[in-house]
Amino acid sequence: MIQKKLKNKLMGAAIATTLVVSLLSPGALLFAQTATTTNATTTEQTSTTTGSVATTTYSIMIMKHLCNSNITNLNDFLNLGAGQTYYRKFLNSELNCPTSAIPGDVAPSGSITGPRTNFDFQVQNTNGTTTQTLKNNGTYIPNKICESSIGVDIDLNGTIASSTCLDASSYELNLTSTSSQVTVNETNPSPNSHFGAVLFTPDQIAPNNDDQDLIGTTSSGVMNFNLASDTDKMIMLHVFNIQNATTTATTTPGNGGTGTTTPPVTGTTTPPVTGTTTPPVTGTTTPLSDIDKQFLLDLIQGLQNQLNALRLQIQNLISELNHHPRFEGDGVNNNSGAHVVAAQTTVVEGDTDDFAGDHFGSNEQVIMSSNGNTLMTLTTDKEGNFGTGSIIVPYVTGNKTYTFTGQTSRDVVNVTLHIVAIP
Repeated sequence: MIQKKLKNKLMGAAIATTLVVSLLSPGALLFAQTATTTNATTTEQTSTTTGSVATTTYSIMIMKHLCNSNITNLNDFLNLGAGQTYYRKFLNSELNCPTSAIPGDVAPSGSITGPRTNFDFQVQNTNGTTTQTLKNNGTYIPNKICESSIGVDIDLNGTIASSTCLDASSYELNLTSTSSQVTVNETNPSPNSHFGAVLFTPDQIAPNNDDQDLIGTTSSGVMNFNLASDTDKMIMLHVFNIQNATTTATTTPGNGGTGTTTPPVTGTTTPPVTGTTTPPVTGTTTPLSDIDKQFLLDLIQGLQNQLNALRLQIQNLISELNHHPRFEGDGVNNNSGAHVVAAQTTVVEGDTDDFAGDHFGSNEQVIMSSNGNTLMTLTTDKEGNFGTGSIIVPYVTGNKTYTFTGQTSRDVVNVTLHIVAIP
């Protein structure tokens, strides 16, 4: 099924930048032109007309990846293959975040694969008339690709071997709809993990325009697409889960990739001893315990929350003083004073940004959109303020404008970000 992304649309199945997340550039489907296929069928996308209403069948392909325990956050993921070419970076992401599948869906024999885990996705058209889930409606397509097929030393051991293969299995859902806008929501990530990124097929491997279908993603795993201009009405999503801090996974060759998880360490916290000062001990270091690590993570999160609160207070004070220095990434409605500001005016593709608004109507719904596509609906507080939280910007470079429209006040504010390539 995945080979429909090839220019010649080869038959069979083979085998891409947040908050979404595309890896470092548009696309991330490693597996295409020379992959081995196993037990696959092909479904052609069709368009039909019933009366005056046209419907189109879109093929949504989902390949689920579970990162190894050494990938603890999105920065670790984006740094895979740092300093290498994009192709090598993608290979590193596939190797360090092997493909996973639901228990019972067995990986091709001899492939490097992730553990079988319980997860689920919901695929829905924008008007909500058609909803499918991966578990209930998805078709599992097993597949693998080997070093010898692509002529690349994937594991960097100095040898291109036919025995070193990556699991390239995926799930297909066919959605027939009158609307080209589709929402894919990872409703249930793998246990002890969270949504990290969504990648697309790179043009270097198989020409496509999947990256142009992306409207936006959220850090919670909600991905919005408009497939109206998709050349083959089929999109391949590589969805990467990053394990939580205390989770470990074992990558196993073949036979379904079983794995183990270590539950978070719980216990009591001992208050610090006061009243005495002990000189620092030199010459030795003691590793932090899991409890200490969790304490530090909680402390960092608390400081981040305080920083966000202070930032919003500063913005409100500036607004009250009616003194808004204007810059790219800061928008205002000169008639009403409605104002929206971005935390970062220049942001790296695939990174996250926050928006905060004020002087909209009290308890008003504000729609955030881009290029005419609705990204989310926000509700202001009684003073007309709102915050979006972290929004994953798309994996494209250049200027991108976000529009905030008050549904009661009809205030419209545009905010433009400058998106730069990953260094």
